[in-house]
Amino acid sequence: MRDLSESAEVVSRFGAVALEFCSVVESASRLERTRLLTEVYRLLPKLLNEATKLPCVRTKDEDDASHKDEDSSPHRNARMTYEQWEQIYSLLKEKLGDWDPYWQVF
Repeated sequence: MRDLSESAEVVSRFGAVALEFCSVVESASRLERTRLLTEVYRLLPKLLNEATKLPCVRTKDEDDASHKDEDSSPHRNARMTYEQWEQIYSLLKEKLGDWDPYWQVF
């Protein structure tokens, strides 16, 4: 079991890589397609690696099984609205164009 300072370090490393990844995605409109994918491919394995090291945590809401109010959803604190997500999604879809293999894979 990790001590608190070790867990804080793991969370901090994840946060730093996540921030860098989000910055690349949010700057997609200014990046050439090859550069965008190069950056995403460089950061995504780092992000996944750090994510696997995150400590397991339980929220107060998970501990209080009787509290089922929709306002207690972890998504209520999300910093991105659906409209913002949709805007980034559309931008990436347009940017990737025929390099987007989603429909070929699924």
